[in-house]
Amino acid sequence: MNRNIRLPFLLISLFTFLTFVLLFIFRAADDNRLTSWQWVFDCVDIVNIFSILILGIVVAYIISKITFIEQYPASFLFLFSYFISALFWGEPEVIVDVSRYFTQAKHLEMYGISYFFREWGHAIQSWTDLPLVPFLYGLIFKFFGEARLSIQVFTTFLFSMTVALTYLIGKDLWDEDVGLFGGMLLLGIPYLFTQIPLMLVDIPAMFFLTFAIYTFIRALKRGGSWIPLASSAIFLAFYAKYSAWLMLSVLGVIFLVYLIKNKGLREGGSLKIPSPSRGEGEGGGGNSELLTPNYIH
Repeated sequence: MNRNIRLPFLLISLFTFLTFVLLFIFRAADDNRLTSWQWVFDCVDIVNIFSILILGIVVAYIISKITFIEQYPASFLFLFSYFISALFWGEPEVIVDVSRYFTQAKHLEMYGISYFFREWGHAIQSWTDLPLVPFLYGLIFKFFGEARLSIQVFTTFLFSMTVALTYLIGKDLWDEDVGLFGGMLLLGIPYLFTQIPLMLVDIPAMFFLTFAIYTFIRALKRGGSWIPLASSAIFLAFYAKYSAWLMLSVLGVIFLVYLIKNKGLREGGSLKIPSPSRGEGEGGGGNSELLTPNYIH
């Protein structure tokens, strides 16, 4: 291992280990009554936790040397995230909101699609819910049976696709390394893994939001068939969850940055406009590249 590689690895390993050491030392400061760090260390031997942590750091280093990750980063992120997420399928349904989504999906299973949309908000109580995710759950019930495993396979698939899309967004805006690190950082959020096995709308909403952002960026870059695809993706994200509406405002930020970059390129005389039908640049034929090679430098 050369020096340039050794130092970052040692620093990352050190801070990873020290993070848990500090959480252990200051665990009494966490007075959270729902999920407290005090409980993490109550019934276990701290030596075992630190031993597992050290082993994990070693395994992480070994995995980082696998060439498959660099050759097929999107496939690796999808498969790895799916495998890790599947380990949590045994988690019980502990969120009461699941009962609403189950009941809404059950209506579609029993009475059909037309009844579902006709009675949404009437016979089917919607509360603050939007119909897309319960609709998808209902289709799963109707065609694959009323089994929790079917729902978990679906929600885990959407989560893994979100991780892969995060990589693709990072790759588009910066480069492959940023995309890979972004996808891996998404896997570093522990709370997400508690949501994946549950019949909720959060993971699907996260997927549709990420899908809308990615397709919107591609539509700005390439035009062509990406435009109707982005429109459909935004429509789906809009009907996934109310909180996604505020998050969709990032599309306006992306578009403003695009306009600013576009103006700069036009003034510099190097602008290529993608054809709405074929995504090709004017004057050059061939493949036109992104109007803004990097949105953020």
